[in-house]
Amino acid sequence: MNVLIHNKNVTLTEIEVAEVREEINKLEKYVMGETPATVDVYFEDESGNGTKNGSDQRVGITLMLGGEKLFVEEIDSTHAKAFRLAYGRMKEMLEERHRKKIDRRQDEGLVIK
Repeated sequence: MNVLIHNKNVTLTEIEVAEVREEINKLEKYVMGETPATVDVYFEDESGNGTKNGSDQRVGITLMLGGEKLFVEEIDSTHAKAFRLAYGRMKEMLEERHRKKIDRRQDEGLVIK
């Protein structure tokens, strides 16, 4: 899986980048056997826009699978927490997509390994 990480007004350490890549790569089990997946993760600090209300760190995760695009975005007070929330939502979306795929194959009478 190709993982691209972008940041705007946020400084990520090498350790944080490695942890993000490690977490994103855990999602690969839901897209095995499909076209090469590209994941775009962006971190943005919105605290400088004058509307700071405690939730000023935005994290978005976009997963491209062939012609399919899955996107989640979360805003929270820290970029780490916003990432965990976005990652959790993306994982739920992929699990649901995977379950539907299995159900569809079982309905068609195909064997799932």
